[in-house]
Parts: sequence; C-alpha cells; structure tokens
Amino acid sequence: KAGRFGTYYQHGTVEVASSCMLHKRRQRYEKHIEVADGDGFGVPSPEPAAALLSRLAFNWLSPLLKLGNERPLEFHDLYQLAESDRAASILSVFDRKWGQSGGSVSLFRTLVHSFGGLFAQAALIKLVHDSTIFVGPHMLRRIIEFLEDRSAPLSDGLLYAFGLLMAGTVQSVCLRQYFFRCFRTGMRVRSCTVALVYRKALVLSPGARQRMTSGKITNLMSVDAQRLQETVTYLQVQTGCSEETV
Repeated sequence: KAGRFGTYYQHGTVEVASSCMLHKRRQRYEKHIEVADGDGFGVPSPEPAAALLSRLAFNWLSPLLKLGNERPLEFHDLYQLAESDRAASILSVFDRKWGQSGGSVSLFRTLVHSFGGLFAQAALIKLVHDSTIFVGPHMLRRIIEFLEDRSAPLSDGLLYAFGLLMAGTVQSVCLRQYFFRCFRTGMRVRSCTVALVYRKALVLSPGARQRMTSGKITNLMSVDAQRLQETVTYLQVQTGCSEETV
C-alpha cells in the first residue's frame, strides 16, 4: 500500500506542477476542441506544441480525457495523428532512406535507419529507469539506519526521503516515456510495412498475382505486420531483463 501511495503521489506531483505551469495552454486546447467542425478528422494534436512537463506527464491529453469522462467520445473528438505518424510521411522517410542505401539495399537496415532514432531514445530512457531501480532499496537502507541512529541530524532523514521520492518519480516517468516511444516506433514500422505491401500489390504482374493470392497479401498486411509491431515494442524488454539480472 505504501508503494502504491508513493506512485500515486509521484504522478500527482508531476501532474500538479504541469497543470500550474501550462494552465493557459490547456485552456487554449479546450477551446480548440469546442470549436471543432466535426469533419470526421478531429482537431490537430496538441502534443507538438506541448511544453516539456506536459509531455512528461502526458498532460496534453487531459482535455480529451476530461471530455471522455463527461460523455462517450466520438470519432471527431479524437486528435489527428501527428504529421510524423501519418502513413504518407512514414513511407516518404522510408523511401528516402532506401534511396540513400546505394547498392547494398536491405529492408532491415532501411527500417533501422528510418525509425531507429526514436527506438534509441527509448533504450536510453530504459537505461535510466533500470538504474533508478537500485536507488530505492539503497535509500530505504539509509532511512532505516537513520531511524536507528538517534543522534543523526534531521536533515539526513529528509535528504534520504527526498532521494527516495525523486528516484520513484524518475523511474515512473521514464517507464511511461519508454513505452510511449516503443509503441510509437512499432506503430511506424507496422504502418510502413502495410504501405509497402499494398504498394507492391498494386503493381504485381498477372503471373505474380496467381502465385500471391489476396489472402496471402491480407495476411501480410494484418498478421505479419502486427507481429513486427509487437516485436519492436517489446524487444528491449529482453535486454532490460538481462541488465537487471546482472
């Protein structure tokens, strides 16, 4: 229960700080939702214009969550995809990297060059998260030693408690940001795979169409693309488990 309270307190602290600093920006987002024309495409996502604390705490989603709490969300209530997450932009990035490959063209290498930057960011964030895991037990040991030593100054105990709070806060924020980047990378890989298969299917020769049925094409665009997305999303979990074990 104490650990759960600490997690809620950490989220609450970041949320309050973000709300206080971004109150005007948040009002602008809510006003933007109210004037939506309901064209079925939603309003532009506030994420690109959100400040640092708003991104860390996902406070830019608060207006949408508040609206969903008041009534069931409609399709036009949802935010538009960011420009970098749209299929046209994703395929454009892939085509550019494919053209830069020269003679040694590799699908895997091109996917890494196209979407590996965000995946590398997630790896660094996961490293910070895994490192802070060991700070909590160390701070708890220090707090126990402080409680047993009656002559220890009060400032030491406050310092250890603050260190425990900050370690838990950093760990919680890093974990959410890590999964957010991994899921976004997996979504981009899946979108790129589906777009490539669909584009190839449009230019198949009659002989190739006889060998590659519509069922196989659909299977590539649904099942196999989904497996690629899940692999990218949870790939770093394996390295993280090995790191924590060591």
